[in-house]
Amino acid sequence: MKYDLTIAYRIYPLISKVPAIYPNDKYKMSEICIKSFAKAIENINVKLYVILDNCPSEYMKLFKDNLKSDKIHIQFILTSGIGNGRTFGVQLTVLTNSDTEYVYFAEDDYFYLENSITDLLKFSKENKIDYSTPYDHLDYYNHKLHLDKSQKVKEFNGIKYYTQKTTTMTFMANREKLIKDFNVFKSYTDNNWDNSMWLSLTSNKLINPFEFMRLALSDSQMLKMYIKSFIHTPKQLFNFNKRELWVPKPGTATHLDNKFLGPNIDWELEFKKYTQE
Repeated sequence: MKYDLTIAYRIYPLISKVPAIYPNDKYKMSEICIKSFAKAIENINVKLYVILDNCPSEYMKLFKDNLKSDKIHIQFILTSGIGNGRTFGVQLTVLTNSDTEYVYFAEDDYFYLENSITDLLKFSKENKIDYSTPYDHLDYYNHKLHLDKSQKVKEFNGIKYYTQKTTTMTFMANREKLIKDFNVFKSYTDNNWDNSMWLSLTSNKLINPFEFMRLALSDSQMLKMYIKSFIHTPKQLFNFNKRELWVPKPGTATHLDNKFLGPNIDWELEFKKYTQE
């Protein structure tokens, strides 16, 4: 089978943050996420690697039961509680060595709208996008880092997309660009922050003294971001050839942290489609 997309999905049995659904039951939360993920990749051929980090056997069954399409080939990778950074390292190795034009990094606490990954892939291929994410982060609307006029905008198949500077570790990548940026992403396995890593890839804000001071005065984390970027990704930080990160607006998936659900979507209504089955 010729695959359209390679995905590495990492999951572990503990809860982080406070999820908007099943906050005390990771298994039930995971089931809803996986069911929505299955709907997100309809109509494309997917090579799926599932990284089970110290998960009980019933987690493997969740994937087998909910991803039965003949368009999906699943391969399981078992790890023994190696944690966030190192499981991302497994994803990075697997996806840079895949043979599809685009690849997708998936974390276990994301809920998807139907065809969201399919639509993101079509947009990325057609427009030769570097990086993209289905998650329209709440920070894009209320953090000074993201509130400027430098954004680019595109409309594709009725969906609006715009550029942003950072995201989480759930994203789509052009594999050739990912390989070139391998050392930047590898820094996450060495305790770099996701926002520091992304900023070094997409923006010159950290090395623009006027912009940096404007941001640092309103957010003490900016100095820490700069230090992290300088320690872990100095070459990319001072490389003016930046990548672009694109996001649908409104988002077509959301991180389940109850404080940061993507805006402009009635997520409670979307959750009910699965929780009331």
